[in-house]
Amino acid sequence: MQESWASRILRDDELRKAQPPYALAIAAGVMDVSYPTVRYGTVAAYRGHGDVTMPDGSRWHAVGHMPDGDAGNIWRRGWIEFTRL
Repeated sequence: MQESWASRILRDDELRKAQPPYALAIAAGVMDVSYPTVRYGTVAAYRGHGDVTMPDGSRWHAVGHMPDGDAGNIWRRGWIEFTRL
């Protein structure tokens, strides 16, 4: 049976709420290499990976990503991707 779109949105929202904050990912080894630009202000950029254990015992793998774009345009700012272990 295929999952409905509404239930998928609710499940994704619950998963996002359970994710660790960026500060814990940075403490676990993800590097914040954000940089200032004249056009876009500070552009978020992250590099590296690390494992985070939350107080409730859940474990997460965090991977930092650089922004998408080129010298003239930023399409997506950097982000940290969390995967439950």
